[in-house]
Amino acid sequence: MMNQKKLTVIAVTIFASLIFICGAPPQNGFTISGNIKGLNNAYIYLNWQQGDSVKIDSSMVKAGKFKFKGRVADPSLAVIFLKREESVLFYLENTAVEMMGEMDSLKRLKIKGSATQDEFVFYQNQMKGVQNADQAMEKTISFITNHPNSYVSVDKLQELSPRMDSKTLERLFNALGTPLKSSVAGKRLAGKVDIYKNTAVGSMAPIFSQKDINGTLVSLQDLRGKYVLLDFWASWCGPCRKENPAVLKAYNRFHDKGLTVLAVSLDDNEAKWKKAIQDDQMPWIHVSDLKGTGNAVALQYGIYGIPANYLIDPKGKIVGKNLRGEELEKTLAAFIF
Repeated sequence: MMNQKKLTVIAVTIFASLIFICGAPPQNGFTISGNIKGLNNAYIYLNWQQGDSVKIDSSMVKAGKFKFKGRVADPSLAVIFLKREESVLFYLENTAVEMMGEMDSLKRLKIKGSATQDEFVFYQNQMKGVQNADQAMEKTISFITNHPNSYVSVDKLQELSPRMDSKTLERLFNALGTPLKSSVAGKRLAGKVDIYKNTAVGSMAPIFSQKDINGTLVSLQDLRGKYVLLDFWASWCGPCRKENPAVLKAYNRFHDKGLTVLAVSLDDNEAKWKKAIQDDQMPWIHVSDLKGTGNAVALQYGIYGIPANYLIDPKGKIVGKNLRGEELEKTLAAFIF
């Protein structure tokens, strides 16, 4: 039989071989080791997203040095700061990271050790000199296409999703790597892809019911046979209130020809909601669950900002979206003779 000493040597050899073949054992969490020259006896703060909550930690800087330890489920954006006005955005992941800088400007902080952070810096460099939103969109799509396995791509696709057509969004999402799709951010993005696909022009408008100002349940289904302008707004939304006269003008012109407006309010104050309806003289159907930006219909339709609207034909199909001012009247005139 083999003695204990020989067994120990064999075990160590096997373990060393596994490290050689497979690489070093995976990092159990993140370690941030920092050195900010000239800074002493001051707190530095770390803020990051953990699932649906926000985490914050602090570290005392002594003779320029500080350290953070923790764990993240997936690489995610984080902020490190001395003061709120002096902060740096970077990607936090479960690895050993070094941060080097000087007290006069945290903006020049150098971050090493994170592959996702390197990709983020590359993206930021690509965006330098961008002149307009269209160019930014083009460059970002190019980055996402060329980096399908980067968590930066997931976040950037999430940012662009409200302004992107549903087919392009779905194509880019489907091209992402499987681990990214399975991440928390990836699953959240998958939900958006489905929402925008279901509310794209040409799709059947998702059915919903919500209570009106009298507490009566109103269903979108009940309005079949009419053209419906599904209008998302709120009493506290300045641009919405400025747009209401244009909606009223279109309503007065086309109501007798088969148009109705179903307004969904993102208010959480019933009195302010009803007062705004009266003040702006809006005679159409108004519904709300008074949950503010958490309105169930707004979430169902993927509303990220208001005012927003959808034009739905008598069969329930979406034939237009986000129509404003003269464009609203011209579109209605093209459908309602």
